[in-house]
Amino acid sequence: IAVNAVNGIATFDNVSLNRSDEGYALRANALGGSLFANTRSFDVLPGPAVSLGFILQPRDTSAGSQLSPSVIVGAYDALGNLVTNQPRTIGVSVATGPAGALLSGTTTATTASFGGASFTDLSLDRSGTYELTAASAGLPSVISDTFVIAPGPLAQIAYLTQPSDLVSGQVLTPGVEVELLDALGNRLTTNDSAYPLP
Repeated sequence: IAVNAVNGIATFDNVSLNRSDEGYALRANALGGSLFANTRSFDVLPGPAVSLGFILQPRDTSAGSQLSPSVIVGAYDALGNLVTNQPRTIGVSVATGPAGALLSGTTTATTASFGGASFTDLSLDRSGTYELTAASAGLPSVISDTFVIAPGPLAQIAYLTQPSDLVSGQVLTPGVEVELLDALGNRLTTNDSAYPLP
C-alpha cells in the first residue's frame, strides 16, 4: 500500500488484515526502502463465529472401537479464521448410518484455546457407512465426510435357520443356516471360512 505524504504525514486509513494471529507488525518505507520504521507488535483477533467445520474428520474403524484420531470440530468467522477466543459448546450425532446405530462416548465438548472441540472417545456399535453431524447454538450444522465402520472380529455363531424334524436319510429342508457375528452382533460379511457341523 502506498500513499503520498501531505504536510509530512502519510495516512493509511484503509488497512485491514484477514487472518487472525499474534505478533503482527507493519513497516513504513521511504527513500526506496533505505529508510523504514516498524510499528509495535499487535494481534488480529478472529471475528464472531458464523460456521462450523470438522478440523479432524472421523475415519474408518471397526464396531465398538474408538474413532481414532479423535474427531475435532471448530467454529469459524466470516473470513475462515478458527475462533480461538470465544469458547463454544459443540455436539455431534449420527447424521446417516444403519438404523438403530448407537453413537457412544462424550458427544458434547467445549472448544479449547486452539479453537477446536475434541471428541476423544466416540464409538459406533453397528457396521455400515456413516456421516456425523456437528451442531452448536446459533450456527448452521455441518456434516462430516463419509466413513465406514467394519464388523469386529468373529466372536459368536448364531443359527438363522434351525433344523426341523425329518425321517432318517432325508435331507434337511430348508437347509441349516449359520450366521457369523462379532461381539456386537454385526454379521461378518467378508468371512468365507468353512465351518463344519459336527
